Amino acid sequence: RDRSVSRGLGDVYKRQYQAIRHCNLFLENVDKCAELGEIDRRTMRAEARFMRAYYHYLLLRLYGPIPIVETSRSADQIGASQARNTLGECVRWINGEIDWACENGMPAARDEKFTLGLPTIGAARAIQSRMLLMVASPLFNGNSAYKNWTNHDGTVLMPQTYDKELWKDAADAAKTVICLLYTSPSPRDTERSR
Repeated sequence: RDRSVSRGLGDVYKRQYQAIRHCNLFLENVDKCAELGEIDRRTMRAEARFMRAYYHYLLLRLYGPIPIVETSRSADQIGASQARNTLGECVRWINGEIDWACENGMPAARDEKFTLGLPTIGAARAIQSRMLLMVASPLFNGNSAYKNWTNHDGTVLMPQTYDKELWKDAADAAKTVICLLYTSPSPRDTERSR
């Protein structure tokens, strides 16, 4: 077995949890920053919650069920003491964080050059759609190959029953993204209207 490959995956795990820790540190301290106005603080809080959810999604996609971390703990602290959440818990939490960010300050479009690349509602909904499609697929949806995948306390981490409603959730999320593409102004449209 190539040790560099397994070391690389461990680095990804640690790097993503470091990024989650940075988001949590920001969220724990943003209200102490007197220099920020309330609108900026609200936007940045929504962006940070989306990014934290996005890093959890990247881990979920690579490792399956993972520990959900909402406080500024290091990757070593998480690995040593926190059990994985079930797949359903991970999906519900990531979904809820993305919904919250989209409804509480995440911009629909970016029109300034220095903000290009920062998340928008469209990007957040696209990630949500990809995640819901992933969990509806046979890889995760009732796959008996994962029947012995449990925490130390015996909690089964992967659903063992096929749920066709997951496909409807995925289709609804994809439709939301498509509707956003046709209704949201692009940054170029915003510049042209000035």
